[in-house]
Amino acid sequence: MTPDNKRNFYRLTLTAPLSGTLKIIGLNEKKLDSNIAIVLIHDLGAGGMRIHAKHSFPVTPSLLLEFRFTLFHTEHKCLGTIARKSAHSDTVYEYGIVFSLDENERQALLQSINMLNVKLRHTPRLASCSFATDEERDAFYSLSPSDNAPVLKS
Repeated sequence: MTPDNKRNFYRLTLTAPLSGTLKIIGLNEKKLDSNIAIVLIHDLGAGGMRIHAKHSFPVTPSLLLEFRFTLFHTEHKCLGTIARKSAHSDTVYEYGIVFSLDENERQALLQSINMLNVKLRHTPRLASCSFATDEERDAFYSLSPSDNAPVLKS
Protein backbone atom coordinates (compact mmCIF):
# COMPACT_ATOMS: atom_id res chain seq x y z
CA MET A 1 0.00 0.00 0.00
CA THR A 2 1.38 3.40 -0.95
CA PRO A 3 1.40 6.33 1.50
CA ASP A 4 -1.16 8.14 -0.72
CA ASN A 5 -3.58 5.19 -0.74
CA LYS A 6 -4.80 4.30 2.74
CA ARG A 7 -7.28 1.65 1.56
CA ASN A 8 -7.12 -1.85 2.95
CA PHE A 9 -9.14 -3.38 0.10
CA TYR A 10 -8.98 -3.32 -3.68
CA ARG A 11 -11.43 -0.92 -5.37
CA LEU A 12 -12.99 -1.80 -8.71
CA THR A 13 -13.32 1.32 -10.88
CA LEU A 14 -16.52 1.18 -12.93
CA THR A 15 -16.68 2.53 -16.48
CA ALA A 16 -20.47 2.90 -16.08
CA PRO A 17 -21.70 3.82 -12.59
CA LEU A 18 -23.98 1.66 -10.48
CA SER A 19 -27.18 3.28 -9.30
CA GLY A 20 -27.77 3.00 -5.58
CA THR A 21 -29.58 4.66 -2.72
CA LEU A 22 -28.44 6.51 0.38
CA LYS A 23 -30.38 6.94 3.60
CA ILE A 24 -29.32 8.74 6.79
CA ILE A 25 -29.86 6.33 9.69
CA GLY A 26 -27.92 7.94 12.52
CA LEU A 27 -26.26 11.09 13.75
CA ASN A 28 -24.31 11.51 17.01
CA GLU A 29 -25.37 8.02 18.10
CA LYS A 30 -29.07 8.89 17.71
CA LYS A 31 -31.28 6.94 15.35
CA LEU A 32 -32.63 8.93 12.43
CA ASP A 33 -34.80 8.12 9.46
CA SER A 34 -34.47 10.07 6.22
CA ASN A 35 -35.97 9.81 2.80
CA ILE A 36 -33.98 7.86 0.25
CA ALA A 37 -31.67 9.66 -2.19
CA ILE A 38 -30.19 8.32 -5.42
CA VAL A 39 -26.41 8.02 -5.64
CA LEU A 40 -24.12 6.93 -8.45
CA ILE A 41 -21.33 4.53 -7.47
CA HIS A 42 -18.11 5.04 -9.44
CA ASP A 43 -15.86 2.59 -7.66
CA LEU A 44 -16.51 -0.18 -5.19
CA GLY A 45 -14.51 -2.33 -2.81
CA ALA A 46 -15.04 -4.47 0.26
CA GLY A 47 -13.93 -1.55 2.42
CA GLY A 48 -15.83 1.29 0.81
CA MET A 49 -16.78 3.13 -2.35
CA ARG A 50 -16.66 6.43 -4.23
CA ILE A 51 -20.05 7.96 -4.96
CA HIS A 52 -21.69 11.05 -6.41
CA ALA A 53 -24.64 12.53 -4.53
CA LYS A 54 -26.79 15.65 -4.84
CA HIS A 55 -26.69 16.67 -1.18
CA SER A 56 -23.89 18.22 0.86
CA PHE A 57 -23.13 16.12 3.94
CA PRO A 58 -20.57 16.88 6.64
CA VAL A 59 -17.43 14.75 6.83
CA THR A 60 -17.87 13.30 10.30
CA PRO A 61 -17.79 9.76 11.70
CA SER A 62 -20.96 10.55 13.67
CA LEU A 63 -23.10 10.55 10.48
CA LEU A 64 -24.15 6.96 9.74
CA LEU A 65 -25.44 6.23 6.25
CA GLU A 66 -27.07 3.17 4.71
CA PHE A 67 -26.36 2.37 1.06
CA ARG A 68 -28.21 -0.13 -1.11
CA PHE A 69 -27.29 -1.42 -4.57
CA THR A 70 -27.72 -4.63 -6.54
CA LEU A 71 -25.04 -7.00 -7.79
CA PHE A 72 -26.09 -10.20 -9.58
CA HIS A 73 -29.74 -9.92 -8.47
CA THR A 74 -28.68 -9.60 -4.81
CA GLU A 75 -29.31 -6.39 -2.93
CA HIS A 76 -26.36 -5.31 -0.83
CA LYS A 77 -27.05 -3.10 2.18
CA CYS A 78 -23.90 -1.45 3.51
CA LEU A 79 -23.54 0.91 6.44
CA GLY A 80 -20.87 3.53 6.10
CA THR A 81 -19.46 6.91 7.00
CA ILE A 82 -17.97 9.68 4.89
CA ALA A 83 -14.16 9.74 4.80
CA ARG A 84 -13.74 12.54 2.27
CA LYS A 85 -15.78 15.02 0.24
CA SER A 86 -15.18 17.21 -2.80
CA ALA A 87 -17.35 19.17 -5.20
CA HIS A 88 -17.83 17.37 -8.50
CA SER A 89 -19.89 20.26 -9.92
CA ASP A 90 -22.16 23.03 -8.66
CA THR A 91 -24.90 20.50 -7.88
CA VAL A 92 -23.06 17.20 -7.31
CA TYR A 93 -20.67 16.15 -4.54
CA GLU A 94 -18.17 13.30 -4.61
CA TYR A 95 -17.72 11.25 -1.43
CA GLY A 96 -15.33 8.58 -0.29
CA ILE A 97 -17.27 6.15 1.88
CA VAL A 98 -15.83 3.73 4.43
CA PHE A 99 -18.02 0.71 5.14
CA SER A 100 -18.79 -0.74 8.57
CA LEU A 101 -19.40 -4.39 7.67
CA ASP A 102 -19.16 -7.61 9.62
CA GLU A 103 -16.95 -10.32 8.15
CA ASN A 104 -19.84 -12.24 6.51
CA GLU A 105 -21.15 -9.09 4.80
CA ARG A 106 -17.64 -8.17 3.69
CA GLN A 107 -16.99 -11.63 2.21
CA ALA A 108 -20.32 -11.65 0.34
CA LEU A 109 -19.59 -8.22 -1.10
CA LEU A 110 -16.02 -9.20 -2.00
CA GLN A 111 -17.23 -12.29 -3.89
CA SER A 112 -19.70 -10.18 -5.88
CA ILE A 113 -17.04 -7.56 -6.65
CA ASN A 114 -14.61 -10.24 -7.83
CA MET A 115 -17.27 -11.77 -10.09
CA LEU A 116 -18.19 -8.30 -11.36
CA ASN A 117 -14.54 -7.58 -12.19
CA VAL A 118 -14.38 -10.74 -14.33
CA LYS A 119 -17.72 -10.14 -16.09
CA LEU A 120 -16.97 -6.47 -16.85
CA ARG A 121 -14.01 -7.51 -18.99
CA HIS A 122 -16.54 -8.56 -21.65
CA THR A 123 -19.27 -5.91 -21.28
CA PRO A 124 -19.50 -2.48 -19.58
CA ARG A 125 -22.90 -3.21 -17.95
CA LEU A 126 -24.79 -6.25 -16.71
CA ALA A 127 -28.57 -6.54 -16.45
CA SER A 128 -28.23 -8.41 -13.15
CA CYS A 129 -26.60 -5.37 -11.50
CA SER A 130 -28.04 -1.93 -10.79
CA PHE A 131 -26.04 -0.08 -13.44
CA ALA A 132 -27.43 3.36 -14.24
CA THR A 133 -28.71 3.74 -17.77
CA ASP A 134 -27.38 6.62 -19.87
CA GLU A 135 -30.73 8.37 -19.39
CA GLU A 136 -30.62 7.93 -15.59
CA ARG A 137 -27.05 9.20 -15.48
CA ASP A 138 -27.88 12.23 -17.64
CA ALA A 139 -30.95 13.02 -15.50
CA PHE A 140 -28.91 12.70 -12.30
CA TYR A 141 -26.34 15.22 -13.45
CA SER A 142 -28.93 17.65 -14.87
CA LEU A 143 -31.32 17.85 -11.88
CA SER A 144 -31.28 20.77 -9.50
CA PRO A 145 -29.65 20.04 -6.10
CA SER A 146 -32.89 19.87 -4.11
CA ASP A 147 -34.55 17.33 -6.43
CA ASN A 148 -32.67 14.42 -4.91
CA ALA A 149 -31.74 15.48 -1.39
CA PRO A 150 -32.56 13.20 1.54
CA VAL A 151 -34.86 14.87 4.03
CA LEU A 152 -35.19 13.78 7.63
CA LYS A 153 -38.64 12.55 8.47
CA SER A 154 -40.38 14.29 11.35
